[in-house]
Amino acid sequence: MALPDKVEDAEYLKTLESVLPAIFAFQPEIIFYQSGVDALATDVLGRLSLTPQGLMDRHHLVMTAVRDSKIPLVLTSGGGYSKPIELSAEAHANTYRTAWEVYFA
Repeated sequence: MALPDKVEDAEYLKTLESVLPAIFAFQPEIIFYQSGVDALATDVLGRLSLTPQGLMDRHHLVMTAVRDSKIPLVLTSGGGYSKPIELSAEAHANTYRTAWEVYFA
């Protein structure tokens, strides 16, 4: 099966939303969320084509589901090889901005 050339925001988020129930059905005691930003369309190594808003929507979807399930969340970051690199740095910062909104705002 061939991978699509591009996976953009809507398709990615729809797929993520469809698999989240299986994660929670497992009844985890803790969730480690590796929030890499190599999914950005500008990333030279990643194979996805998400926008910065798409990444923030991903974070919001995951973090809200985890918060609402009252499961502890460990947030880790990774990836980020956009050109220019400032796009990766901003995307990493947006991860923590989203966490602040979901958990503390």
